[in-house]
Amino acid sequence: MSRSNLKLIVLNVVCLIVALIFFKDSLFWIGERVGVGVFKLFNVLAFIALGVLAYHRINGRLSLIIKLQVTPVLPIVVMIIAIIGYVVLDSIFGIRTFNTLMFLFFLFGYVGLFVNKRNWLRSSVPVLLLTLILPFGDLLDTYLGFPLRMQTSIGVEYILQKMGVDLLDHQTILSLENRYTQIDTTCSGLNVIWAGTLLFIAFSIIDRIKFGVRWVIWFCAFMLMLLCFNGLRILLLVSLELVFENQQLADAIHVPLGLVGFVVPAIIMWFWVNWKKTKIKDQRDEPVPRSEYFSFAGQMVVIAVLISLLAFMPVKEVLTNKSVVLSESLNFNPIVLTEKEQAYFDFEQSDARKYHLDFRSLHGSVIVIASNSFKGHHDPTLCLQSIGFQIKSNLLRLVEGQPIRYLTFKESNQVGIYWFKSGNEYTDDYSYRVWYDIKNKNRTNNWIQVTALFDSDYQVEDLGLFFNYINKNINCNEIN
Repeated sequence: MSRSNLKLIVLNVVCLIVALIFFKDSLFWIGERVGVGVFKLFNVLAFIALGVLAYHRINGRLSLIIKLQVTPVLPIVVMIIAIIGYVVLDSIFGIRTFNTLMFLFFLFGYVGLFVNKRNWLRSSVPVLLLTLILPFGDLLDTYLGFPLRMQTSIGVEYILQKMGVDLLDHQTILSLENRYTQIDTTCSGLNVIWAGTLLFIAFSIIDRIKFGVRWVIWFCAFMLMLLCFNGLRILLLVSLELVFENQQLADAIHVPLGLVGFVVPAIIMWFWVNWKKTKIKDQRDEPVPRSEYFSFAGQMVVIAVLISLLAFMPVKEVLTNKSVVLSESLNFNPIVLTEKEQAYFDFEQSDARKYHLDFRSLHGSVIVIASNSFKGHHDPTLCLQSIGFQIKSNLLRLVEGQPIRYLTFKESNQVGIYWFKSGNEYTDDYSYRVWYDIKNKNRTNNWIQVTALFDSDYQVEDLGLFFNYINKNINCNEIN
């Protein structure tokens, strides 16, 4: 190894160390999120598959893949843009998810210091997709994954009706599926879709599949296979439990069915892609620069920018170690949260309480959730649909001069209401709750979500009394 090579390696290592110190908040955020999701069944399978594939592709070819770049202009530009973007987004929004996006963008630029330039550029599209997906996985799961679960249950209902089984509707099927599907909460999406998306994009990078129309077609075909196998699994489980009344067998086979529904589409797609032979050719004939002169200027500029920002940027106020607790004096009987509900609220550092509602003419249930992050709350309409309610109307109502959301349901004698409260500020709009976090940079944003279900034969005047009673007797406080 020449002295120039050694100097460049040392400089790149120093650059990485300084960058990790600068981006440490995003690094911790990734650790928190990955630590929760990495041990889920489908994610474990995806990591194993990628590990085997990476070993197969890289084994014996590491010297062709890893190349110190002589003049890495584009990677340096990407790294500097990521640093500037991090500072700008942090100063405007203060949202860790946005900051993490820039950190991942920086890492992509850093990898370009060591990887064949053409391969680095051609992997930019799938890497960009992966970078955009990872920080926003929770939102994609809720607003894309959950509707897919809904449509799958509708498809299963249609098939059962064609088979002459008219005892079930898709809401009943969805409620039953909540017990079997590998989900975090009842209004989550399908983990198999999330894991499959990451698997396919990472597979595209490792196997150097050319991005284009065919790539999009293959990705859609892979997702369709996952959905079809998942629908078949749900059809079998529902038939066993509710048609053939054999719950014991359904409980025994639901995990093996889930494994088959993930592994088989992955194997089919792997064989199909390799059979088509449309991968990017190895760049083995790319001439290697003979010059021993390496430019250190780019890395030195990046290090200088990082050190300057670390030295002169004001110390950020750390708010992530704080959680909130409810203080309440509600005269209602409590309901124990399910294991999944409790795990979710604990992870998001929220405090949730569920009660039997018995207030004058209002009889049903109510849940109150205190959180200082919008991720600690959910859009209540999704959660209600996930437990079997079909929404008939979704209206804004003013109660005591404040907005609440009023829901009626098909084939149900219950109605639902919900609102969000922070001090003297009220809203019925979950998107406003999200924007409040962004606008205030995660500061002074302790909010309480109230969701109630009760019989529709109530006295109208009792609704205002209930609204005042709840708001008067609940509050949330931060703790360290």
